Amino acid sequence: MLVSDRGAHCGQCLVGHFGRGSGAGPPRPRTPGKRLYLLRHGGKEWLDEDRHSRIAVETRMGHEVAGVEGLYSHVALTLEQEIADSLQSRWLRRSWSAR
Repeated sequence: MLVSDRGAHCGQCLVGHFGRGSGAGPPRPRTPGKRLYLLRHGGKEWLDEDRHSRIAVETRMGHEVAGVEGLYSHVALTLEQEIADSLQSRWLRRSWSAR
């Protein structure tokens, strides 16, 4: 679970429950000229640049890893938290630099 800087549960945080989406809240308005699927591509690129575990990244993206590697690999909560922190940090840096 992600918490705000005050320690309360942060249901509206960027990454929700480790980026799987909380499904809460009203639909977001569309931004003209923006293709939201590119956020997934950018997020994957960031995770690769930060050298996160392949299994953790593929699991986060909703992909199944084939073979023995996928069968016997599991993503620990600490890995999920590291990914969430990494994406949150990059997003905040990017948001502030865009202003």
